[in-house]
Amino acid sequence: MAIGIKGAEGHYQVTLRRTEQQQTELHELQNQRAGNKTLRLENNHFVAGHKKAKTTAFLRTVQQALHALGAERKYSPLRLLNHVVSGKIERLNELDRQQHEAACRLLDRLSGQVCVPTTQLKNRTITVNAAAQHLVNANSRTTAHWQQPCPLTVSRHASLNPIALSSLEYRVEPDAAIVRQKLKDEMLAAYMQQKEEFDKQDALEDQLEEKAKRKKMDAEELRFNPPNKFDWKTFASTRFASVVEDAAPESIRTAKVAPIQCDAIEIWSNAAVATSHGRAPYMEDRHLATRFNINIGGREYPVKLSGVFDGHGGTEAAEFAVQNIQQFLINRLEEFNPQELTDAGIWNALKLAMVDLNNSYNANLGEAFNPKAGTTANVCLMIDNNLWTANVGDSRALLVGPKNECLQLSRDAKPSDPDFKRSIEQRGGHVDEKADRVLFPDGSLGIGTARSLGEQRFDGVISARPKITKFECPAGGWGGHTLVQGCDGIFDVSTTRDIADFVHYGQEDGLTSEEIATGLVENVYRAGSFDNLSTMVIPLGELNPDNE
Repeated sequence: MAIGIKGAEGHYQVTLRRTEQQQTELHELQNQRAGNKTLRLENNHFVAGHKKAKTTAFLRTVQQALHALGAERKYSPLRLLNHVVSGKIERLNELDRQQHEAACRLLDRLSGQVCVPTTQLKNRTITVNAAAQHLVNANSRTTAHWQQPCPLTVSRHASLNPIALSSLEYRVEPDAAIVRQKLKDEMLAAYMQQKEEFDKQDALEDQLEEKAKRKKMDAEELRFNPPNKFDWKTFASTRFASVVEDAAPESIRTAKVAPIQCDAIEIWSNAAVATSHGRAPYMEDRHLATRFNINIGGREYPVKLSGVFDGHGGTEAAEFAVQNIQQFLINRLEEFNPQELTDAGIWNALKLAMVDLNNSYNANLGEAFNPKAGTTANVCLMIDNNLWTANVGDSRALLVGPKNECLQLSRDAKPSDPDFKRSIEQRGGHVDEKADRVLFPDGSLGIGTARSLGEQRFDGVISARPKITKFECPAGGWGGHTLVQGCDGIFDVSTTRDIADFVHYGQEDGLTSEEIATGLVENVYRAGSFDNLSTMVIPLGELNPDNE
């Protein structure tokens, strides 16, 4: 029987775990004022403190006295006694360590999480208070049934075990009010990123002019041919407008551009996608535009799906996502909306469909599997005439209005962003904030996105859960609104506002979406992007003159 979410009622029940005995023992220890003592597991019962602490303390005192009497000397008559005492202390310490570790392992199993976030098994300890709070928090979590086609596995280097990782990835939110607030919060976060980007632009231009004067250079020459290689990244986001406005040096404007392929998107009228491998050695991006139906309460709902998948480490993960995402979306949308479409049902379905997709990309695929491959996923769905965006990674979606209003629909998942950094650390990972990259388990620099599909090398520290926004159909319909999706190669040298202006003024000049998409990729290339380039330009409806 399908299980869904309706209104504010949670049809998903918290998974019951056999923690009553252990929780009672922890509370008793807290009542004995042992809350700050370390927790041990002795004869399958939680106890506080160290194993035979008084005996160990006494033996240490004896050991110190023996040392003072010269028991360590080769021919000392006390040498044998010293050896016996030292052996007993070592055995007690080892037994103590094993019991602390056993307590942590039991907490792992009871809660489905790792109570002490460390990859080293030695010295894994937790206090009574921390353990009690840990179990309370863990057992208040609501999780969905795991439906990954293959069991989730992680390597021996992972900080989380498969149960703990699945508990984090498969959590759901049954409260409709909380889901509505989460949707608002994420839309606000995307808008704030857009605003910060816009505000930064003026400051960069002022900085560029000042720096050019100091170096006695033309600002455009400094922008495109910086004497300091680090200036390339500093002023990258100011280049696109310079190229579009023909302010860039002639060598930039006339440079040969990498081949660009542009195709119409059949599910929308006058929609197009343009792609190019750019300055990268080969193309790892993939894209998708399709339509399908979902059955909700006996009624068929049409869904339009478009997506940009920015692959890295190989094309396998992006290719797998394009081929399989539709079925996972259908499965979860129908499961979470058994009788009618609800915001909570769609929100949870999008979250878990991406996790299903990620977990199904594994070694059982045989030759089609590449453990180094990963991909972002920026997907937009038109469901019941509302626009939903689910974003995993740093590709981006934005909406351009009929009067050149511009709204960023997704937030780039960057490792240095506090929200995403916290998620990585919760899973036992680490971030190099200066490089803005997630570290591999061996401590070397990894990838520059905080969310990804695939990427088996990271042992689960990079989540596949998307950030989700909803944009409701405007009162006058979708006429005049244009959806734009692009990989991060597009936005490395441009801003959301830049792209919106380019699309809007291109439409005013009567250009087709194919011409606009091709022009976008060409100008981004000229602006200096080093990445693969993919962008989709999708007019969502014809503008009704009465609504202008």
